[in-house]
Amino acid sequence: MVLVFFGDFISEKFHSACSSALEANPTSISSNAYLELIFFLNTFLVVGLVFSGVYFGIQTSSLNIFLGCLAGAALALLATIPVLNPQIINMSISEKSSAASDLIGLSAIGIKSMLYYSSLFARLVIIVGALLLLVATYQVLTVDRYMVEQAMIDGSVALGILFSGLFYPVLVYLLFMAVFFVADILLAVLSLKEIKVINIPTVTKKD
Repeated sequence: MVLVFFGDFISEKFHSACSSALEANPTSISSNAYLELIFFLNTFLVVGLVFSGVYFGIQTSSLNIFLGCLAGAALALLATIPVLNPQIINMSISEKSSAASDLIGLSAIGIKSMLYYSSLFARLVIIVGALLLLVATYQVLTVDRYMVEQAMIDGSVALGILFSGLFYPVLVYLLFMAVFFVADILLAVLSLKEIKVINIPTVTKKD
């Protein structure tokens, strides 16, 4: 219980850190065409997951397959929101954006979306983990002796999911910092090259 309260405390602290990191690291792309392509790909993915979940769920009589595909479709829909509204992840569309800025901006959509949804994802995972832990605890107390071992394994998995949700903001924040550290270095190197090209004096041929 102490670890759970500690994890919850750290998680709440890092929610604001995630928001600050998102605001402090703007990105840009030169054309909206990239985002439109991602939107259409996500739309096809959502439709494909829903139909796959229904088809394979019926074929195998498995509710888990259907729910898994449905969860995947929901995540794909959530990933589409920042694509339609790039300003919520501090991304702008500028014709002056360079090819390097485009590459970094497009590559950062995923990690910035994870940062934007850190609070939502963390709470959802915590809720799922807590529910699974309650179910596993109930099974340990009520099932036959030969089923206790499986119930304890389920409880360990549920505990892992719970702590994943608690520390999700910390992990995604550290990942974001690592990605943008490398991105800033690349942009700095490219900027130096551009400055050198601009400052090279023009040599004129003397008569």
